[in-house]
Amino acid sequence: MPSKAADDLHDALDLLDDTIALVRKALNHNPSDSERRDLEQLLLRLKSERGVLQAEFDFVLDKDTEVQAPSTTQVAAVADLSNKVAQATQQANLSSDAVALAGKVFDLATSIVTHV
Repeated sequence: MPSKAADDLHDALDLLDDTIALVRKALNHNPSDSERRDLEQLLLRLKSERGVLQAEFDFVLDKDTEVQAPSTTQVAAVADLSNKVAQATQQANLSSDAVALAGKVFDLATSIVTHV
């Protein structure tokens, strides 16, 4: 049975996957050149962070090691920001809002990795 750490890392991976999908969607909504560069840079950062989280997840599944899971507050904050990113994709100013919110998701995901 997966540990709480594995479950929480899995949830964080799902949120990052959703955020990556939203950034990709934002790229398809004709952003300005500047917004496109920001979105593409953010997409690379999110993919990189996802790779780190995936490695942590794999480690937790492979080892019987005590790993500190992300806090409930951190997971809730990532979920909240991911929901805000989803809402931003439905607004006219899609690209700039998505960049800002996805950046916050990235920052939270990074903080999760540093605490795992």
